[in-house]
Amino acid sequence: MNGVILIDKDMDWTSHDVVAKLRGVTRIKKIGHTGTLDPMATGALPICIGKATKIVEYLQADDKVYIADMVFGSKTDTYDSSGEIVATSSKRISEEELRSILPLFTGDIKQLPPMFSAIKVSGVKLYELARKGIEIERELRDVNISKLDLIEFNEKEQTCRIYVHCSSGTYIRSLINDIGEKLSSYANMTSLRRIKCGDFEIENALTLEQLSTKELVLANLIPIDEALKSFQRIDIPHSEYTRITNGMTIILKEGFNSYNTDINSLFYCRGEFIGIGTIFDKSEIGCKAKIKKLLL
Repeated sequence: MNGVILIDKDMDWTSHDVVAKLRGVTRIKKIGHTGTLDPMATGALPICIGKATKIVEYLQADDKVYIADMVFGSKTDTYDSSGEIVATSSKRISEEELRSILPLFTGDIKQLPPMFSAIKVSGVKLYELARKGIEIERELRDVNISKLDLIEFNEKEQTCRIYVHCSSGTYIRSLINDIGEKLSSYANMTSLRRIKCGDFEIENALTLEQLSTKELVLANLIPIDEALKSFQRIDIPHSEYTRITNGMTIILKEGFNSYNTDINSLFYCRGEFIGIGTIFDKSEIGCKAKIKKLLL
């Protein structure tokens, strides 16, 4: 069993909980998730099974899209409503004020990760320190928010819902905390739903309840190459099958001008998907090709 299964994660489940559940259902140990989704959050979580665990790094790097709810007036230690309130503000935020500052959080920005996060410092996860009441200095991270829209705003309740399209590694809780501080107030996240992860849409996701047997998991498994369908496809000549699958560099001559170099590509040979590789050193007569991850 090799491929990707798209899970609609329930609230209060950790990403590791989902992996453990699927290991129990499939009796397969080699299963991994593609990036931590907070227990409070719900939504799209691609899970890699078998040889597909070799592509976790590629799926982790994909952009994400979220719908998040937030409330103004209080800050918590976790930056969301599951935490302890550490500061409050009586300032009332208007929709006009909120809309005016949202553009400041789009594009390439720097973000401070929350203490309650799975980031490791000297081998220790930050949330393990936070639970002990320890706060340490964290480095700012470069993230990109390509789209940040206000979906709705309730001025009476001081709540709002936002749409966020962002790069991997972006913390929506930190974004919301920063928005509150920019408005000289406080804010925390009250709900989060991931609706897209790379090419994976929430409409195609299944709950764990819908995957109660190994047969159901297998029936809904997405092939490895389909999970990476945005990658360039390269067809290797049949005669080079042995060399390319043994990790040797080969020379491509036919059709090489149509390929982009130095990017991750899907390699096919003899009518089957064989792995991920790159082509490089393009010249007038051809280019080199080498496999990086054999996925036969």
